[in-house]
Amino acid sequence: MIVLLSVERYLKPIKIVYFCVTGRGGPEEGTQTAQINAENVRNLFYFRCSFDAEFRHLHPDSKVGKISASSELRCVLCTPHINVICMSPLSAQISHVKRHVLFERIDSTNSYARNLNEPADTGLIVVQAKRQSAGRGQKGHAFFSDIPGGLWASIIIQLDDIADHFRCNRSLIMSIFDSVQACCRKAPLRIKWPNDLYWGDRKICGILLEASARLKKTIVAGFGVNVNFALHDFPPHLQDIATSMQHETGQCFDIDVLLRDILVHFHSTLHSDQQKIHQRYRSRQMGFGHEVILNTHRGIYRDVADDGHLMLDVNGAMQRISSGPMQFLD
Repeated sequence: MIVLLSVERYLKPIKIVYFCVTGRGGPEEGTQTAQINAENVRNLFYFRCSFDAEFRHLHPDSKVGKISASSELRCVLCTPHINVICMSPLSAQISHVKRHVLFERIDSTNSYARNLNEPADTGLIVVQAKRQSAGRGQKGHAFFSDIPGGLWASIIIQLDDIADHFRCNRSLIMSIFDSVQACCRKAPLRIKWPNDLYWGDRKICGILLEASARLKKTIVAGFGVNVNFALHDFPPHLQDIATSMQHETGQCFDIDVLLRDILVHFHSTLHSDQQKIHQRYRSRQMGFGHEVILNTHRGIYRDVADDGHLMLDVNGAMQRISSGPMQFLD
């Protein structure tokens, strides 16, 4: 496993250290060292993560690691089951990102983020994984993401009013739409209410919003974008209804760049004129005027209100639907 450690955003210059660890023993042979100026050594922060998902700040001469104040820095960790691979410099690149954590593999970025007790008071907290062993979608359904090549991430967002969660929902799906469209300019992208992204008639991205389990006025917005894997990598039951950016274009994409673009767009969209954003969101919807089944209701999909409710025409009477899976009948 490769572990990447970085200096916090306020430290200049940013220094990055790589080293290898085994699952249970000490460092593997060939542990890498990084040349760092002695005056910068004291500014480095080190973190480790085990199954209890607890980060520790390692001081010089700690029992877990040792920092040598010389021109050569060799960091040794002997903690079993180290899983976190990155405290990345993304927060140094984007001013509105407070912290970014990347895991090699985790059960669910949303589950991890919901249980963090760190407020997103000065910026977004981003939790990302290369693979999820138990990714979740709407209504607790499994979300296919136990494969490298996807963008699997959750954002912790602090709100003035938790009832304003649809603004975050709308801003995030529009940001993903714009970022994917920028990579694939001819992509026939559409949004399926409330927050699924489709390439033609195949799903390429989904979003799950949940309230924080520990913090008030805080939501967790998880999202997964199918980026760099082939159609045959999907489970059989998804191969006819899902797709990826690589499958559609024959190209591979930089997932780090895609995430950075989404976060930049998200901040801009969240603080833009929301009436204009909603008009863009409506114009990209799929299915207006079509007959649908939504929960126990059957009717014509007419519109999306600015608070996120779907407007369903049931025998001439308009009903407001707040949530639920939508199935097209024609």
